[in-house]
Amino acid sequence: MLTQDDRDALTEAQGMIDEKLAILAQAEAYVLDLSIREPATGSPLGHTLADKDALFDLTHKLGFRDRVIATLGGRDTVDDDFLRALADHNADLRFCFAFIAPGRILDSALTPDPSMLRQAEYGPPNVIFHTEISVARRARNGQSPDDVIAALESSIAWSADRLPKPAEGLGRIYINLSDLLDCFTQEPEFACAVVKKIAALCGPTQDASRIQALMFEDPRGSYFPFQHAAVVRWLRRYLPPPCKILVHPHAGNGLEHASVIDSVLAGADGAWLGFTSHAATNGHASSLVYLTNLMRAGNQAVNDLYDRSQFVPAARRMAKIHTGGPPSPEEPVAGALAYRDVLANFSQTAGLPGDVPPETVGAEHGWRIVPAIAQPAALAARLQEEGIWPDADPASDTVQAMADMIHTRLRAGEKIEWDRPQNLQTLFELARAPSEPKARRIY
Repeated sequence: MLTQDDRDALTEAQGMIDEKLAILAQAEAYVLDLSIREPATGSPLGHTLADKDALFDLTHKLGFRDRVIATLGGRDTVDDDFLRALADHNADLRFCFAFIAPGRILDSALTPDPSMLRQAEYGPPNVIFHTEISVARRARNGQSPDDVIAALESSIAWSADRLPKPAEGLGRIYINLSDLLDCFTQEPEFACAVVKKIAALCGPTQDASRIQALMFEDPRGSYFPFQHAAVVRWLRRYLPPPCKILVHPHAGNGLEHASVIDSVLAGADGAWLGFTSHAATNGHASSLVYLTNLMRAGNQAVNDLYDRSQFVPAARRMAKIHTGGPPSPEEPVAGALAYRDVLANFSQTAGLPGDVPPETVGAEHGWRIVPAIAQPAALAARLQEEGIWPDADPASDTVQAMADMIHTRLRAGEKIEWDRPQNLQTLFELARAPSEPKARRIY
């Protein structure tokens, strides 16, 4: 019998869940796509011009609008060749961004960074200033706090004069405070000064249509989701909508996907991510995971903006470009094991709350045999999948005997990958042999 305290506790818990699900369901599902650029930073192969072309096409077909297509610097790279090739072919670069760095103040005047000059020469028509503000980065760059703010402000003005006039998909400036989390932790007063300066540049007396987003990242993946959320809430005090706040948590400590969700719940507009997790060091949160998590909350914007049916096929094609092979088997959503069930009650095919059935993202459901479980339902399904026994029944004596044999062999110290078709065929034949003794059933 439930008491009033029980009912109150249930109401409180359900209210917390409903509040957060509503935020995720109503989120705009905004992603600044990095698939053309970021995965190259962690690829053992790099990206060729042909790879860039393929990724440009893939991301467009998936439905990504705002895309980072290059990072510019002081030397020619494939990114520069790619931008020149796009210009030569009169490609539509609306909504496309390039990363550039602020210049430096020397003798009270701005010396533009080489990346600023290259962007002004051949585009694209929107820029992201990659800015470092923490004490360690300032010391490395030989800059004082005043230098950082002055250089950023002057660089923004210099680029704004050379960008296309603000229009849909054109003339935008985003600012990435790459080490904001470090600065906030070590020098919160300076972090506040920088953010207030950016907020002033977005103010009513300025060209407010220019600076449309503030971005930050967690390069080492060392900050907790609640730290991301706290910084997002703090930023919102100075940068109300429509200014976007975007996050970029790297991997390394297993926090990256939760950090994106907690940031959005705290008021972030979305994230700047590659579609797959491939990125510098150990990778980053992927927009594939972010968008499918929004789908779990019933977010309709994902359905409206993106081609969900191509999520998994596109992710697998991208992984081939980035690494030369398929995604890691354990990769969420796109990995080979993501939708291969070992237990029937682990399946997302029943349409229970929070499930994203495989067919909705272009994947296929399958089964996998693991010796420690050896569930008859999985054994029967695998026999059907491989065409070994099309009418396999989990309750049959043959399937039950197969499960028993797997456990017997494992107890005897034999480590056999029974999921491999050849081994599965052998096990099936042994279980059907009249001379094979029948052990007691495990299930």
